[in-house]
Amino acid sequence: MDLTVIVPLLDRSNFTKIWLNENIIKDIKYIFADGSKDDNHREIFNNYNNRNVEYIKYPHDKKIGDYINKFAQTSKLIKTKYVVTSDNDDFLNYSGISKCINFLNNNSKYHLASGTTMFVSKVKNKYKFSYNYASSFDLDSLSGVTGIQKYFSPYSSRVNYIWYSVYRSEVFSSIWNEMNDTNIRDGQLNELFQTCIALSNYKYKYLYCNNYIRLVNPGPSYANSFKQSLQVRIIEDENTFNAFQNFVKYFSKKLQIDEEKFKSIFYQYFTSIKYRVFNFSIKNFILSKIYLYILKFINIFKYKISTIRKIINFFYFFNKYIKILK
Repeated sequence: MDLTVIVPLLDRSNFTKIWLNENIIKDIKYIFADGSKDDNHREIFNNYNNRNVEYIKYPHDKKIGDYINKFAQTSKLIKTKYVVTSDNDDFLNYSGISKCINFLNNNSKYHLASGTTMFVSKVKNKYKFSYNYASSFDLDSLSGVTGIQKYFSPYSSRVNYIWYSVYRSEVFSSIWNEMNDTNIRDGQLNELFQTCIALSNYKYKYLYCNNYIRLVNPGPSYANSFKQSLQVRIIEDENTFNAFQNFVKYFSKKLQIDEEKFKSIFYQYFTSIKYRVFNFSIKNFILSKIYLYILKFINIFKYKISTIRKIINFFYFFNKYIKILK
């Protein structure tokens, strides 16, 4: 695969050791962008010999701006046609990634693609299925105002897992450098910012596959470090409020719509309705539910990640085989 995997690092070196054991395969380029405060990762990679793996030590990610700059600088080092990001406590499913790459190779009008994200929990040194899943299929083939409006809609799956999509490398670099060039600096807003830039500039494709597996109980992380919701922080924290105002101005100008109009679109994000579905069709939705119901009975067993990948891929293969027989 003509692919680079970028793994941003910020402490938690114990997960990086697991990631190296479970995710590295031949013929793929890996860049580990380390913004850790300590040198634990440097020690790991000093003793890790693989010509496809590049380790870069960046200044400590003290603020969200450091993290964004790290991504922007790393994106300029990509020499492959495609790129994907992975956190060091998650896992890649190369079968789904390959499907995304094949689609992008054959559809030049699309710029990024992903499938459904599955979740697992860690029990000692093994993993078991979580009953959760997430996909952005309702963003399929959308871009511009329509894409962002759908993304914030309470009736969409409204998850930013296009973050973990397979991107054309020039698109990925453009997104992160655009983020780096703005003055918007808030951790929670910047997660939304990345998705909004992707949707405002480029066309996304959802594919019926699994390309990413998330760990649901990794312990302390940046994402769960916020003690208050974004909605509360916008109201109570002056810095967050100012970042939000800049966010609104930026995308109103970019999308050429009134600021109040964009605010009304954004405010949907705070609506309490939660609606997640799995796939396009009722048939696929039912099959997915049946599959997860079956997993419920075998969930007492704990697996290696390689086995979990095989179970997931068998489901998608089985469903594809049913379609062929019809």
